Amino acid sequence: MAISEAKKGLGFVSPNPAVGCVFLDKDNHLRSVGYHRSYGGPHAEVEAHGKVQNLESLVGGKAIVTLEPCSHFGKTPPCADLLSRLSLSEVHYGLRDPNPLVSGRGLRKLEESGVKVFSAPKDLESSLKELVEIFYLNQTEKRCFVGLKVASSLDGQMSLPSGDSQWITGPLAREKSHFLRAYFGAVLTTASSVMRDNSSLNSRVEPFHDKEIPVFLIDRKGRSADFLQDSKLLEVRDAKSLYVFTSQDHLKSYTCLPTSQVIDLKSDSDRDQLREIFKFVTHLGFSSLMIEAGPQFTSLILRENLYDRLDLFVGPKVLGAHLKTSWTKGLEFSNMDQVLSFESAEPKTLGGDIWISARNPSAFFDSKL
Repeated sequence: MAISEAKKGLGFVSPNPAVGCVFLDKDNHLRSVGYHRSYGGPHAEVEAHGKVQNLESLVGGKAIVTLEPCSHFGKTPPCADLLSRLSLSEVHYGLRDPNPLVSGRGLRKLEESGVKVFSAPKDLESSLKELVEIFYLNQTEKRCFVGLKVASSLDGQMSLPSGDSQWITGPLAREKSHFLRAYFGAVLTTASSVMRDNSSLNSRVEPFHDKEIPVFLIDRKGRSADFLQDSKLLEVRDAKSLYVFTSQDHLKSYTCLPTSQVIDLKSDSDRDQLREIFKFVTHLGFSSLMIEAGPQFTSLILRENLYDRLDLFVGPKVLGAHLKTSWTKGLEFSNMDQVLSFESAEPKTLGGDIWISARNPSAFFDSKL
C-alpha cells in the first residue's frame, strides 16, 4: 500500500524521491495513508500524519514508509523527529536513504526514541529500488539518470525507409510512453527527429497535461534554426524550456530562443559531446533525462553505453530489414561475451504490444559528471 501511494508522486517530486507512508494502530487497523505530492511540499509521513483524525490512535501503532525517514532540515523539518514523537511501537522502512545527510541517521533517531525499526521484506526490494532508482543514482554517482526509449517492430525497425512510423505501436503503448516522458525530468532528442515528426514531446495523459517538459535538442549543423520558430515544440512550452546544442558557427541562428538556451558543443567526438551534454543537464539540476530519437542516435547511445535504463515498446508488425531504420544499426559483436545484456527485464503486454523495461548493469560513464 505504501508503494502504491508513493507511485502517485512520480513525475511531480523530482529531484526528491517518490515516497509513500501508511499508519496502522496497535491492532493493525488502517489509520491513514499519504505520499510526497510535490517537490518542496510535505513529505509522505507529514501528509499521512495530517490525515489521522485521532492521534491517540497511533500510540503503540506502526508506520510503514518506503524510504528511511529524513533526519535533516531541508525544505521541510525532519520526518524522523515527527515519527519519534508519536509513541509508535514500530517503524517499517523500505530502503535506506542514500543521501549521506540522512543514511542511517533517521533510523538511529527512531531507535533512540524507543521505536523498533524493521526493514522491508526481501520480496519487495525490487519494487522499492525501481521506485527511487533515479534518486539513488543521483545521490551515489552525482549525475543525471539517462533513460533510452525505443518503439520498434518485431524485426527491430523504428520506421519504414520513407520515415513513416505511425503507428508501429498501439494506443496503450503510446499512453505508457507519455507517462514515462512525464516521469523523467527532461527529454533529449535530435534535429533529425524533430524535423521529421514535428512532435510536441509533451505528456498528453492525466495528470500531466499541464506539465511543461524541458527539451534538449542536438543540432550540430543548425538545420532546425528556422524550423523551430513554428514547431510544435514551442507551441506547448516556453522558449526557456527548450535548449539547443550546436556548433559555434550556428550559435546566433536560433533567434526564437534566449541566447542562454543555445549551447556551444565544444567537443569533437560523439562520446565527448554526449558527456558534455549530460554534464550540462546535470549541472542545471535535472535529475533524469529520457532520450527519444531516431535509429542513428539511438544506436550511438547503445554503442557508447551511455544510458541507465532501456524502455522498449515492440509492436506486432514486420517492416522488413532496413539497416538505416534499425535501432541496433552499427552494433556488431563477434562473441557472446560482447553482447548487450540487461537486468530486471520484465516484459509486459499493453494491448497487442510488448513493453520491456530493463536496467543496463554496465552503464559506462568514465567519471562522475
